[in-house]
Amino acid sequence: MSPNGGAGNGTGTGIAPYYKISSLSGSAVGKYEIGYYNGSNATYTTYVIIYIGTANTSFSINSNLIFASNSADTSGDSFNAFNSSGSAGTITITGTLYV
Repeated sequence: MSPNGGAGNGTGTGIAPYYKISSLSGSAVGKYEIGYYNGSNATYTTYVIIYIGTANTSFSINSNLIFASNSADTSGDSFNAFNSSGSAGTITITGTLYV
């Protein structure tokens, strides 16, 4: 996902959204902020901050870890994964955003 870009789509189920990530890489060294975009009410929520120290290198992550928001989404709303405009570059994630 490029800065200020999103990927995928899903329908909210009323849970606190969370990521399960098995690997990721960033196009540049620096901070990346990911979260979700609620397309039903045009709101962005960023809750995972990642620092990439080596660009264009794939990093494995324990896929049992859960990166969760602290509040529930709205059941029935439209959601997608989001990389904030303040991120250092494009982030590639292998994993799933549960909404």
